[in-house]
Amino acid sequence: MNNYAGSLKRGVARTVKGLAKGKHTIQVRVLGKKGSKKGKGTLVAIDGFKVGKTVTTTPALTKVSWQSVPSAPATNGSYTVADLKGQSMKFSVRGTGVTVTSARGPGFGKVGVYVDGTLRTTADLYAKSLTYGYGVSVNGLSDGVHSVVVKVLGSKNSKSTGTGVLVDQVDVS
Repeated sequence: MNNYAGSLKRGVARTVKGLAKGKHTIQVRVLGKKGSKKGKGTLVAIDGFKVGKTVTTTPALTKVSWQSVPSAPATNGSYTVADLKGQSMKFSVRGTGVTVTSARGPGFGKVGVYVDGTLRTTADLYAKSLTYGYGVSVNGLSDGVHSVVVKVLGSKNSKSTGTGVLVDQVDVS
């Protein structure tokens, strides 16, 4: 969507139509590209959302991307990590099982693994010291293509100093 204007415009609405009744998640992605060659920046401003007659002003925004971190002990020399409740990664696999290889450590929290929209398992990634190679598995799936979501639950063991979730590798069986 091109948001370029020659001067500041307020109250510019963007409408999403044709959604079925029910709960939806709206994700706005800043692409880091100018809307026009005349543009001077790539910023995007959002001052509210309106659903039906309900207006939410100054909505709370959360950075939702996972961070890649170089690490020699990780399977391929790096891992991804997130620590905000609700952050998730989604991918499709074909097989009868999936194992998300993580790590456990003093700053990690709890992770949920969803398959085809259903929470199949949770794991507490807290440990006194950092160790790699901890597998969180879901088995017994029908042979076929499955949607898998790894989600930061935002909760933690009382001994943990954080809610981080680390993903090193995903294996399919």
